[in-house]
Amino acid sequence: NTSYEQMNSFRNLVSSKRSFIAPTLSWDINNKLSLSLETVFKTSEAVDDAGLVSPDGTISGLKNLRPELYLGDPARKYLYSDQTSFLTAKYDLGKTWKIKGTGFYGLTKNRPWGLWFDQPDNQGNFARRAYGYHQRSGNGSASIEANGEFYTGTIKHNLLIGAEYQSTRYRYTNEGALSLLDTSNLTKPIINNIPALTPAEKPYRPYVSLITRGGIYLQDQLMLYKDKLQFSAGIRAGKTDQGNHYFQNLLGGTDFEGYQDNIISKNVISPRLGLVYKPNQWTSIYSSWSEGYEINSPDIFAQNFLKYASPPATISNQLEFGIKSHIFKHKLGISLSVFEINKHDPYGYVYLNPLNPNYDEYNVYYEGHHRSRGLEADIDGKLSSSITLTAGAAYNITSVINDPGYPSGNLLPNAPKYSSNIWLNYESQKILKGLTAGAGWFYKDKFYSSISNDPKLLIPAGYTMDLALGYKYKKLGAQLNVMNFTNRVNYLNPWQFNLFEVRPLRQFVFTLNYQILEKSRE
Repeated sequence: NTSYEQMNSFRNLVSSKRSFIAPTLSWDINNKLSLSLETVFKTSEAVDDAGLVSPDGTISGLKNLRPELYLGDPARKYLYSDQTSFLTAKYDLGKTWKIKGTGFYGLTKNRPWGLWFDQPDNQGNFARRAYGYHQRSGNGSASIEANGEFYTGTIKHNLLIGAEYQSTRYRYTNEGALSLLDTSNLTKPIINNIPALTPAEKPYRPYVSLITRGGIYLQDQLMLYKDKLQFSAGIRAGKTDQGNHYFQNLLGGTDFEGYQDNIISKNVISPRLGLVYKPNQWTSIYSSWSEGYEINSPDIFAQNFLKYASPPATISNQLEFGIKSHIFKHKLGISLSVFEINKHDPYGYVYLNPLNPNYDEYNVYYEGHHRSRGLEADIDGKLSSSITLTAGAAYNITSVINDPGYPSGNLLPNAPKYSSNIWLNYESQKILKGLTAGAGWFYKDKFYSSISNDPKLLIPAGYTMDLALGYKYKKLGAQLNVMNFTNRVNYLNPWQFNLFEVRPLRQFVFTLNYQILEKSRE
């Protein structure tokens, strides 16, 4: 498997290159034992693009700027490379029992190098701040699990038992801090065509950040009354270590002199329960409950770092109820679900000067309670022999129950209250057999880009429409996709401050396929 991509953007001067190769070796040693090895090599190079900065700091102010306006430096590029290997071994212990072992190792290197922008003044002048650093990380994991079936009387069990271990270690160079570069203007932006001095590859900061997780898990799925009633219960007992290990012989004369290891260790038990009832062949009623956790690392750049040198874990739980059904002789599937997700002790931060925040002047905290409640509906299947339908809608309320930094009732960021999608696809069965055509509509309600719920940064509701037309004759196939057909301008605000990402405008994608070989038998 391999691919190469070279792409320009509707954004002026923005381009990227990507390459991918993934050789795979599979070996069926005998009818019980099989091995597979996959190695993936990925590289990419992309021009840095921080997006637009609003003239007056509001969403409405962006309408005065062309969506393609580029304010950065095309010589500054984000480099990324990744090499990963996966090993999987499977062995059949009998007719109903199997064992599987997996191993993974990856080495990732990336170099972010770009510019951030301050808020413009009344004349459109704004400061550009440069950053750049190197990061490398090593990731590894191993797991082994066995699953099989057995009976206790008339009750059928599907048992899963396993153990796993994961490790991630990463380091940064010392060049990541923002520094003032120059002053540009919205009407006559500076474009630096002369490459600046690239970020130094060494030295790395005198510490390594690490996350290790290990655990054992057990789950049993019970099937009763001819599989009409199914109950599952599972539990995971694990330990997580997370934090920074400092190399004491490298700390002298650095900003980290005197720092000690701040690795947090937590033992956590995570349970889960599930229930499915099938009153008939085409309907399932289900419910599930699960609990999870996330270890929080100490934030060494926060002003109150010492107060939270040993932060608590974020504990979450999710409760869901739903129903799934098939109608029209199993041609159309319908599902409806309601859910509630709670997070306790989430990571949060507040700037010391909220009206004129500086990137590196903030306090952190690890208290609070955030909640998300909502419902989702999905439809998927055939309306006729030629027309298929995929549609969905969601209603989601995410809010602050209590939080030290923000008022109760504030909505959580990047979470629209309403969202929906619909896609209709036509496939000719007789005349011009092989012809396909499709059309879709995708909608997102307004949402805040920050937990502070600043009305100036309220992302408005938006939609896009997509079209597709294709034809397949024997082994040859061609398809034209048009994304954002109506050329709507939509924004995201992934940054905390005043930077806005412009979502892609109208795009045409033509794809040509030729199948050289028949698909291999699984």
